[in-house]
Amino acid sequence: MHQKHRETWRRELNKKNRMLGKVYIEFRKVNNKYVQKESKPQRAMGPKCSSSFCARSKVLFCSNLTEDIQQQIIERFWSMAWKENKMYVRSMVDTESVKRKTIGSKSRRSETRLYYLQIHGKKERVCLKTFLATLDIKEWTVRYWLRGRADDNSVHTILSPSSPTSK
Repeated sequence: MHQKHRETWRRELNKKNRMLGKVYIEFRKVNNKYVQKESKPQRAMGPKCSSSFCARSKVLFCSNLTEDIQQQIIERFWSMAWKENKMYVRSMVDTESVKRKTIGSKSRRSETRLYYLQIHGKKERVCLKTFLATLDIKEWTVRYWLRGRADDNSVHTILSPSSPTSK
């Protein structure tokens, strides 16, 4: 097997494009064979939250977030390597224990997650919907990346003060 030119293989190029948020071709397993299915679009920010709760909130930055800032964040996020994306998400999500539990409740929830975006060099709190829409990732991805957080002690903010989002 020739590993020399692996970076030019179609599957490797496809993987690289997927990890950088660019257009790529989806592979699916059909009858125990991998088949190219369809072209997936480039990552793009979704609409930010428009709830009245976020608009009234003094804690959440959702209503103050402009499309320009969102665009800078998504461009910076998808220009990073996959491991850096993972560390960035881990550093932008804080968890704290639940403050109030109802008596007799059988809830398994043991923590609350607080979501932040790095805006002008400062961590600003946003709701889950705005966080996911700005980075164009799914909630499952965030949960999966946070699951291994305890194993990784190297979590720190990737975006430095000289990054485009800190202007």
